Amino acid sequence: SRRAKIFSAESGQKSIIKLLKKGTRHAALPVQIAATAVLFSLLDVLAARSGHEKEELGPQVYKALIFLLVEAHADAKRSAYDGVLRDFVASNLCNTLDKQRLVPVDVLVKPLVSQIQLVGVSITDFEILDACVGHPRLSTRMAEKLVEALCNIATTHPVYWRVALDILCKLTRRFNGRLGEPLAKYLITIVQLPDVADAEQSENMALTRQQYISGIRDMLALRLDTIFQELMPLM
Repeated sequence: SRRAKIFSAESGQKSIIKLLKKGTRHAALPVQIAATAVLFSLLDVLAARSGHEKEELGPQVYKALIFLLVEAHADAKRSAYDGVLRDFVASNLCNTLDKQRLVPVDVLVKPLVSQIQLVGVSITDFEILDACVGHPRLSTRMAEKLVEALCNIATTHPVYWRVALDILCKLTRRFNGRLGEPLAKYLITIVQLPDVADAEQSENMALTRQQYISGIRDMLALRLDTIFQELMPLM
C-alpha cells in the first residue's frame, strides 16, 4: 500500500520519527505520553531487526528517548504534571534495558550521570542506575562514572544514601572490585570516621558516621580480595 511504501522509505521513517519527537514536546500531557509510547514501541521493533535499517534508525530513536529523559527532568520542575513524563520515560527505558541486551547502555550512562551531578538525584534515577549496572554492555569506563555518582550520594545524601550504597555494592561485585580510582577514593573516605563525640553533638556528623560504617560493613561483606587489599591497610 501507499502508506507502507512511505514508511519503508528512509525519508518517510525519518519524518515519522521527527513527528513523534515533536509530539513529546506537545503542550498536552496525553499527547506527550502517546508519542513517547510509540517511540518505545518503535525502538523495540528496530532493535529486533537486522540490517542497515536497524543500524540507521534504532540509534536515532534511542538517543531521542535519552534526550527526552534529560529534558523532562528540567520540565518537571516547572510543570504542573510534576515529572509524570520523566517517570514514564524512565520506567520504559528500564524495560528496554532489561529486554534489549545489545543496547549500547554507555550512551545513556554519560548524560544521566552528568545530570545527577548537575541538578541532583531523584528516586526515579535509581531505577535507571540499577538497570544500567545490570546491563551486560556496561563498560568499565562508564562503570567508574557510575561509581563516582553513587559514592557521592552514598556519603552525602540524607535520604537516598542507603539505596545508592546497595547499587554501588552490586556494581562493585559485578566488576570484582576493579573499578579504579573512584572506588579507591570512596574506600579512603569511609575509613575516616568522625569521632563519636562529634557524632553525638551533631546530627549531620551522626548520619555521616552511619553512612561510613555501613559502607565499610557492606564492602567487606562482598568478600572480594580486591576490597580487602584496599581496605585493610587503611583501617
